[in-house]
Amino acid sequence: MQPYSIINDSSTIALGKSPHKKDIKICFYILVIFILIISSCVYDPGRPEIEICNKTDRNLIVELYFDKDNYKEWWSEHDFKVFLTDSYARAGSKQRKELISTDTVNLVQRYSLLPYSFLSIDDGWGDKDETVLFNKIKVIKGQDTIFYSNIDEIKKSSVRISRNLSRLEIN
Repeated sequence: MQPYSIINDSSTIALGKSPHKKDIKICFYILVIFILIISSCVYDPGRPEIEICNKTDRNLIVELYFDKDNYKEWWSEHDFKVFLTDSYARAGSKQRKELISTDTVNLVQRYSLLPYSFLSIDDGWGDKDETVLFNKIKVIKGQDTIFYSNIDEIKKSSVRISRNLSRLEIN
């Protein structure tokens, strides 16, 4: 094997070194870095979500209080009403939840959550500086009422399942 190879072109003749392993590694690293940069531009990490789990054998009433202060600059009164009349939360265990009522004056959604099921709220629980959709939760279990008056209380009472998922268990 010759240390130099001749590249013949109709217009020029050039002498060049054959590629070394070091050169190939550098090209590989450049390619990997380029791919990582491109993928970081399109990667959209999951938004925080919380599951409210009914671990009891009775129905629960869950009230979600919309955080109007964070959205009043962007949303009109009509936007709030349209949003609140839509069933925003998802339910696990074969869709075992029901949007019972909405209060468009106080910006509250009221759900019925059947036994041994959960209510999942996407994009509603900001970490760090993210805004939140719902900033208070009231859980009515028979004659008992549990009220979480702010995001910090909700986070302290819930269990972190993964980077983006917290679970609030009602026993």
